[in-house]
Amino acid sequence: MFRKDSLRTCVRLALGLSTGFAMGHSGLVLAEEGDDADALEEVVVTGSRIKRTLNSASQEVITITAEDMRITGDISVADALRSSNLNSFGSFRESSGNSAQSNATFNLRGLGASRALVLVNGKRITGSPSLGGGGSVNLNMIPFSAVDRIELIADGASAVYGSDAVTGVINIIMRKGYDGFRLNARYGDRDRDGGVEESLSLQIGASSDRGSVSVAVEYDARDEVYDSDRSFTAARKNDADGDGYITGYAETEGISFYGYTLFPNPVYTGAAFDPTDETTWQVHPGANCTEENGFQGPMKSDLVFGPDTGFYCGYAYALVSANRASVQRLNTYVNAEYELTDSIDASVDILFANNESFGRYAPPAAPGPTIPGDPRNSVGATSGYFRWTDIGTRDNVVNDDLINIDFGLTGDISDEISWEVYATFSEYRSVSVGRSYLSYAGLEYNIAYDIQDFDTFVANLKATTLDDNKQKMTKYFGGMQWDLFEMGGGTAQTYWAMEYFEVDYAALVDAQSEAGLIGGSAGNSAQGYRDVTAFSAEAIFPVTDWLEIDAAIRFDDYSDFGNATSPRFGAIAQIPSVDGLTVKASWGEGFRAPNLSDMYGLTSFSASGATDNWGCQLAGQDPCPSRQFDTYIGSNPDLEAEESETFSFGVEYAFLENWKASVNYFDVTLSNAIENITAQD
Repeated sequence: MFRKDSLRTCVRLALGLSTGFAMGHSGLVLAEEGDDADALEEVVVTGSRIKRTLNSASQEVITITAEDMRITGDISVADALRSSNLNSFGSFRESSGNSAQSNATFNLRGLGASRALVLVNGKRITGSPSLGGGGSVNLNMIPFSAVDRIELIADGASAVYGSDAVTGVINIIMRKGYDGFRLNARYGDRDRDGGVEESLSLQIGASSDRGSVSVAVEYDARDEVYDSDRSFTAARKNDADGDGYITGYAETEGISFYGYTLFPNPVYTGAAFDPTDETTWQVHPGANCTEENGFQGPMKSDLVFGPDTGFYCGYAYALVSANRASVQRLNTYVNAEYELTDSIDASVDILFANNESFGRYAPPAAPGPTIPGDPRNSVGATSGYFRWTDIGTRDNVVNDDLINIDFGLTGDISDEISWEVYATFSEYRSVSVGRSYLSYAGLEYNIAYDIQDFDTFVANLKATTLDDNKQKMTKYFGGMQWDLFEMGGGTAQTYWAMEYFEVDYAALVDAQSEAGLIGGSAGNSAQGYRDVTAFSAEAIFPVTDWLEIDAAIRFDDYSDFGNATSPRFGAIAQIPSVDGLTVKASWGEGFRAPNLSDMYGLTSFSASGATDNWGCQLAGQDPCPSRQFDTYIGSNPDLEAEESETFSFGVEYAFLENWKASVNYFDVTLSNAIENITAQD
């Protein structure tokens, strides 16, 4: 056990260190006199489209290989990226009870997942419509068993890739040209909760002198994890001040005032508060407020309705809610490559992914009128804040489907000129079905028609919600690379490209939710379209045998908000007087286009958590707890793009035979940031 845990920790640390030591021969490799430079294989390095040897990379590239991921025990792309300490401020993972519960993202350097561009084989794919209208890619849709490596640039790269590459690029490179058969199975159990994990993957491929076909199929499942399974998320209460009462939110965790709370209390006389006299309570917990069926007994309402306002009957939602949603993934990746002629190659990459997720919230909580004849309403109140436990728990099932097809041609016109074209069709659909939500229309029907039968009354309260989200991207790309002229360190090269893509986005919510007639739900419909035309150019100049300069620029024209120009300059030098010492520097500007949902979404409701520090100060409450506030979130069709400026500087020193030490500095300035004004704000 010690050896396994130590190895896992060490590998995770090594994957994330951009300041520290690393093993291997990575770094600047310049040909010495007498070497055959042509023998070095030319490849495409993340951050540039120029095919070249690995000796030119003015931006720091961190590579996580399939072997690295196998050693650490990761079973998904999201897990592997979370292993890096570039994930310093956490990333979104499967979170129970919302339309995005099936998604996982990577928050590079803590500046937000939507500000780091995710590529597959160097190409953009459509994002998840549940994540800000495609603002981020759902990493759960990538078949982990087919990944060859992940390359990360923790530096701005909009000059090459356009929007979203503000803080960096995550390039997920799939395995190609596989020849053979491989079957892997995995099972994992946990001692603190029921989050069982299991996976099964199959990879098969064949190749010939002129082509190859590779197929990878992967099934992966993780059970949900409930709040009650862990002490730090379970519901709990404690009379910390010893006054004989539980003060809600100050002395509770995982317990809501949406239990049974009658407000206003019709028998309230306005007299000074007396905890033994219900006529002095503005807030009343109703009769029979006991510790059963999730209810937790009377609790002082000081931090919800104000000091000395009375009591409510608290409900422990964390007794039944799931913290992490379950995920079942069935993903397939197909790659085929064929040599059409001696100078033209064709390739097809197809990604099919299905992801089903289950999440659970506590029964719906919503304000509303009291139920006629309810024996708990001992004071004759007409309204309150209730937990509708008789309806049952709110269960959400989300199904995501992604199809991404790339068809490309590459060729050589001569030894100095090469070209490539490709077309991408990418469509993502996410359907979320929520059961056992509260129908306000059904509640009013029961009251209007004096429904007395309990089963009928409850059946009329139940509602099913539906979110049907879709995003589609169609893209066409063409590029050409050629040699420019000879310089002191080799041949200067350039690459020019043009691309065009269209994005269609639609998020459709059921009509009852849109009308505000569903309690315990959030969200609203949105629909948008944009097309983008972009031109880019980059070049590498090997000035001497120890100094190389590179530059890139890109122009993007968006149909909805305008255009953006993104330049970048970089340099890499191997100091001649110090063997093994390499210095890198890079400067660039970038941008992030507004998400379509931020521009075109309708106003939506959310119960958001926040801490009322000023209210606590007035009440003399310390520590100050968090509680939920009704929050309404809208869109802004006049949004413009975010803008960024990045600078990085690094020093590497290769010593002994297989060791390298490196120190890297990174700075980003973000302007015109697009943010929500939150409940906490």
